[in-house]
Amino acid sequence: MKKIKEFLFLYIPYIVLITILLYDLELYFTDSMYFGKLFDSDCIYLPTLYKDIVLGQGSYSSWYGAAAPYYFPDMFIYFISNSIFTNYYYAIALYFTITTTLI
Repeated sequence: MKKIKEFLFLYIPYIVLITILLYDLELYFTDSMYFGKLFDSDCIYLPTLYKDIVLGQGSYSSWYGAAAPYYFPDMFIYFISNSIFTNYYYAIALYFTITTTLI
């Protein structure tokens, strides 16, 4: 009985996390998720910033930052995920998967 309790104590959080991540990814890639919130100005800040600074010839000085900036770890994670996937649709999925895993 003690081994079962130890097993549950150690592995249930990981099982729950993996289940939630798989469910979120399934909703995202089957377009079952409500995307209205995904494309508001706060959510497209990082993809647009990446596109302008990294891919384009823009500079950070031409940008007005958010009132509550989220440079670390959000910008760092998004820039890495967007460098892995050039398509922002897949980069966002990798971004929220990494962020959820870190939490």
